[in-house]
Amino acid sequence: VEPPVEPPVEPPVEPPVEPPVEPPVEPPVERTRFEAGREQRIWSEVTGRISGLLRDHVEQVDRVAISGPSRLDLIFAAEYDFHRRFCERPEEMRRLAQLLQDVTGVVIQVRFIVEEAKAESVSDESVVETDESLRVTDPMVEEVENIFGATLQRVVPVNRPNRSE
Repeated sequence: VEPPVEPPVEPPVEPPVEPPVEPPVEPPVERTRFEAGREQRIWSEVTGRISGLLRDHVEQVDRVAISGPSRLDLIFAAEYDFHRRFCERPEEMRRLAQLLQDVTGVVIQVRFIVEEAKAESVSDESVVETDESLRVTDPMVEEVENIFGATLQRVVPVNRPNRSE
């Protein structure tokens, strides 16, 4: 009887050793320092990174101001309050704060401000001359003029239905 033949034993094959893969080195990101005088540059960089609906709303920002060490004020004219309210939504505020941090490298608090419309001063030159041809002899109008010191500026005729119908 012949002894069983064992297959020749080969030394274990080790996988080839590859040099360790180092993560790619990202170039340093250029940051804009958050300081007075650079607010417009910072805001331009932020708005350049915004797309979609938010972009339409932030385009209505009238001006920007740095109002503290880590606070940026976005000022809207009074007639653009709708746009301000959109930007104040939590998800939009987070998005803006993240973009500001990406641009400056620091956490920035964003504050939205509505600038009240400036009251127009009435000067003597802007007073409209009363046209005497518009003089109304309605006793109610005369009474209002006497009580309130009002002056008639213009008369707008109203089409009233004919009472005989």
